[in-house]
Amino acid sequence: MLKKMLFAPAAVAIALATAITFGGGAKAAEQETIPWEQLDLWEVRVDRTLGNQCYMAAYYPGAGTILRAGFDSDSLRHGYLLISNPAWASLVEGRVYELIVYFGGHEWLGPAQARRNSLGTLNLVMTFSDFSALGQMGSAEHVMFYFNGQMVANLNLSGSAAAINSLAQCQQAMWRAQGYDTTLRRSDPFIRS
Repeated sequence: MLKKMLFAPAAVAIALATAITFGGGAKAAEQETIPWEQLDLWEVRVDRTLGNQCYMAAYYPGAGTILRAGFDSDSLRHGYLLISNPAWASLVEGRVYELIVYFGGHEWLGPAQARRNSLGTLNLVMTFSDFSALGQMGSAEHVMFYFNGQMVANLNLSGSAAAINSLAQCQQAMWRAQGYDTTLRRSDPFIRS
């Protein structure tokens, strides 16, 4: 069954200011993010440019691809999935690309907007409000991204379940530090709407 990822334009407008950068030239990203935990392939960090929202990211050096998932700072009701690869030079900033994402046997269809981060790299950003996407990511061995029927990425998700647990712990800690009642978040549909 193909699930539609719910698109949150306000979240994309935030532009997910920074995609984590690995290797040389990471000084700007290091100033904008704070490490939370390193878990094998995954790094969990706090993004100060997004109101101290947490994210998890993995770098795939063979492909040059970065995969990032996290919480949206605008509404706190959405998450996002970001994929980036410097080889995708034909991406047009602001353009929306319809992607199909496969987590194991689960399929998601949704718009991904090309947004430029603070380092000048274009990223494809999908937002979602159905957080089961993160659970499916944690239980899958790979994630595959398709555009116009062509696979554009096939990435190993090894260790993603542990990273998602760390991501949730990080976000709960950030919400508590910001004074949000995390118990109300689950029962109050109007919180930060």
